[in-house]
Amino acid sequence: MLCVGIFAHEPVLENLSIDKFEDVLYVANTKQMNQLSALKQSSGLMACFEIPPPQPISQQEKLVIALDDIRDPGNLGTIIRTADWFGLNQVICSKESVDCYNPKVIQSSMGSLSRITVHYKDLSSLPLDFPEHELMIADMEGEDYRTVSFERGILVIGNEGHGVSEMITKMAHRRVSIPRIGEAESLNAAISTAIILANWS
Repeated sequence: MLCVGIFAHEPVLENLSIDKFEDVLYVANTKQMNQLSALKQSSGLMACFEIPPPQPISQQEKLVIALDDIRDPGNLGTIIRTADWFGLNQVICSKESVDCYNPKVIQSSMGSLSRITVHYKDLSSLPLDFPEHELMIADMEGEDYRTVSFERGILVIGNEGHGVSEMITKMAHRRVSIPRIGEAESLNAAISTAIILANWS
């Protein structure tokens, strides 16, 4: 993403090194920063990025994250941030998933959206897009994810309430799960993604 503006409260600049952004740096007072921010009180630093045109999907990554109808913006933002943490470069979303430029997604991604490419597409074409990848879905009835090995894989995380769609489930090569020890009924979609990535990365 191309950064086209950085808005900063002057006291914040004392602790930052943003020399390479001097051309797009704008110093603002507290009132101006609060007017610009979607939060009740601004953190004192904001950046404005140009929304990039659609990019081609990369087939080079060993592990690909695909999201099937993720609706909660906090979940999507956290998954984008998690993918960034583990070195992934892209996240693929179904067309029904929440918009990655939703303000809550941007906020919860904590800047990672500027480094992760998010694609929106019909997930039924994943086997054609990634012919060398094994299609795996997160499912409570699946095999222990810690025992699963693969050369290249696509991990599909499903909708918060209904899981992975029946269509994608029928296409999957295998189902993987996180073993439950306690009594909780389920795990949050973003938490599940992080746990599995931590083991597979």
